[in-house]
Amino acid sequence: PNTPSTAFNSNISDRPHGNSIIVRVNSTAKNSIDSTNKAPIGGAFAEGSLIIKEQYVSGSLSLIISMKKNKSFTSGWAWAEYYPNGNPFYSVKLNGAGCISCHSKGKDYVRIFEY
Repeated sequence: PNTPSTAFNSNISDRPHGNSIIVRVNSTAKNSIDSTNKAPIGGAFAEGSLIIKEQYVSGSLSLIISMKKNKSFTSGWAWAEYYPNGNPFYSVKLNGAGCISCHSKGKDYVRIFEY
């Protein structure tokens, strides 16, 4: 259930995660998205939803960004970013401190619907 599957591709340049990303979601998140692919059903993602963004720079993977719906974290999401080698860039221990201000503009803290 936590194996992401491709759902969205983007080439939008005004996003903090860069202008070239691939977004992947697990089946829980995918089943939470309405038929228009523009909003979560009922306004929120289901517990256990996993959203992964792969950030590319000059065609190479540069960062892996993850959000997992988990009610025990601030805003209900666990946030983390990793380098391709698996080393953390932004620790989940920071509880979304550098993420929430931007993501609060999204639907249930998710901004992929803007693409």
